[in-house]
Amino acid sequence: MLKEWHGLLDRHYLMLGACELNSVSEEDYLDLGRAGLGSCLLGGLPDWVVAYSARLVRFINLERTKLPEEILRHNLEEKRKYFADTCLEVERSDAEVQVNA
Repeated sequence: MLKEWHGLLDRHYLMLGACELNSVSEEDYLDLGRAGLGSCLLGGLPDWVVAYSARLVRFINLERTKLPEEILRHNLEEKRKYFADTCLEVERSDAEVQVNA
């Protein structure tokens, strides 16, 4: 997941975009607030750092949506190497547990 969606160039792109704008949008503040990052943590930081933090929070939210399917796909590939029969619902439940662990 990290290699495909958040490699070195992706991280630099997010940081450079935040530096270039050097401002924090309302959407940035809303996303940060939903993630539990408020003014007591971010207050006094340069705007680009706050904007970059919001971009990272958005990636984390994307990862939460994509990761269960990635784990499920990986688990099924691995189990099919050793077992002829797998239960998709059990594997899907295991993937959810792994994401939340």
